[in-house]
Amino acid sequence: MNVNWRQRFFCLALVSAIACATTPQLRPVEKMSPQTHAQRVYETLLAREGHSPPRDPRTLAGFPEAPTEVAQQLEALARSKQGKEREALLELAQALRRTGLYSRVMFRAKANDIVVKYKAMARTDAQAAHAGWNDLPIGFYEVWAERKGKAVSETNSYDIIQREVFIDVAIN
Repeated sequence: MNVNWRQRFFCLALVSAIACATTPQLRPVEKMSPQTHAQRVYETLLAREGHSPPRDPRTLAGFPEAPTEVAQQLEALARSKQGKEREALLELAQALRRTGLYSRVMFRAKANDIVVKYKAMARTDAQAAHAGWNDLPIGFYEVWAERKGKAVSETNSYDIIQREVFIDVAIN
């Protein structure tokens, strides 16, 4: 059977559309307690590897694929006090980076003259996202948009842990 180029293109477009439909759109991290944040990160890590959370939600130290250090830092975040969790998040971010896991991230902005910037929580230098997929080490990021070197959006925080995500950057 000879398949022409239109049929091949249609099949490729269909597969791409299905892949985009199943890739979650990531929303900014909202205000939450350190316990809730640790639980959310834990559940996302489990889902990334195709596992469901254990029946006992009181314990976070049950993620078998992650190094012990990640589980310990999740526990430290869960025990930290509201408003004082930044140090625990920094330690967790460093532990997550050492796992060597990456997320494929697609940054989208409506205007063409926009440069999307991102910065890992544990870093001081910002990077410009490039068109298409960006491979980022899993962790906690701040994302914003710039036009001619000036911010034109809010700076939002994201937990970038999933295998693939889309982030839509809203321009002010």
